[in-house]
Amino acid sequence: MIISSWNIRGLNKRYKQNELKAFFLNLNITLLGCLETRINPRSVNKVKIKFSKDWKKHLVEAISNNKRIWLFWKESMVQVHIHLATPQMLHYQVKEKGSNFSGYITFVYGKNKINERRDLWEQLRQIHSNMQEAWLVIGDFNNVLSVHDQLNGQPMHQTELVEFEDCIRDIGLGQLNRKGCQWSWCNKKDTIYCATESEGVYRAVQEVWNQRVQGHTMFSIWLKLQRLKDKTKHMNKEMSSLDKKIGQFREQLKNAQEELDEDPFNSQIIVKEKELLLQIEKWEGVNEQVLRQRSRAMWIKGDKVIDPVLIEQEFRGFFQTLLGIEATELPCIDIEIARDGHCITKEQQQLLNTRVTEEEIDRALKDLPNDKAPRIDRFPAEFFKAYWNVIGVEVKRAIQEFFYQWEITEKC
Repeated sequence: MIISSWNIRGLNKRYKQNELKAFFLNLNITLLGCLETRINPRSVNKVKIKFSKDWKKHLVEAISNNKRIWLFWKESMVQVHIHLATPQMLHYQVKEKGSNFSGYITFVYGKNKINERRDLWEQLRQIHSNMQEAWLVIGDFNNVLSVHDQLNGQPMHQTELVEFEDCIRDIGLGQLNRKGCQWSWCNKKDTIYCATESEGVYRAVQEVWNQRVQGHTMFSIWLKLQRLKDKTKHMNKEMSSLDKKIGQFREQLKNAQEELDEDPFNSQIIVKEKELLLQIEKWEGVNEQVLRQRSRAMWIKGDKVIDPVLIEQEFRGFFQTLLGIEATELPCIDIEIARDGHCITKEQQQLLNTRVTEEEIDRALKDLPNDKAPRIDRFPAEFFKAYWNVIGVEVKRAIQEFFYQWEITEKC
């Protein structure tokens, strides 16, 4: 049985969720306590469904409705019974199904203030007073036992050390042997942020959109999109090797962190680690978008039907399923009842005939989901949103011309 604790930040991001899932699978974790998840309450269910049904979850509520502690366990291997759940700890009994082992585990995530952690110390003492079996306490106490356990940061108050030491002594805990890096956490508060869009693609869009094209505005947009495809073809090779690129960044990050553990004050290695973390986050995000768009594109391809008879069958089948089979007779609408009902006013009729505004187009684009299946031009809504400041003026003009002139060029 493998038990793990991870003080994990950024779990709202998809790449971090995938990283957590890979951590489960690669290390064959049986029980995992995730601390400081800071999950947006609206995203909780989205994160939970990423894990198979074999994994059970228990979430501990905390301030601002964030889940401070998440417990995951593999139900096929262990049986878990929660005894106590507080904002600073999760205490439970675990029984391994493949053996006679039974014991207690407490995942801890201490609060930031000294006076708030005192509740945690007392809760641990109370648990110890009734403990008769094996007991593992693991997690992030937000406290150190010695001034030598911390580099930089706020200076430690003597009271913090003494109260933590007293608690450890009272409940008879001993430290497990350490393996790996000694300095395992850094807040990285001075990290800079990079642009999410590819700089190469942005330059290509600008260059193509600055070209002048004769003809209808919609034809101009269609032609520019075709030119943009040709101009960015070489980038597809880079995208096809994203997994390899991300793997290389992760290996470099591992090496940098090992060097940093040996030389914690080396400014060059500190900067290198931050840059690598940014690169991993950036390319994991790009990889997620590529995979999502590929799956959408494969779904939209399907089987093309060109036989008129088969097309008619498809239409009939679809609408019969939607509306039911044809009836021998249909009751007519009672005109008098219709006239007595709610009808649109003349002002509303005129409003329906007004010209489509740029604000309405902007709002319509904003409401489209980013991963909506790409249309015939193969560009998803996310592309238009990302480069709207470059292409938006011309696209809005084409849409307004279509509604005003009620025509579309043959090539489009």
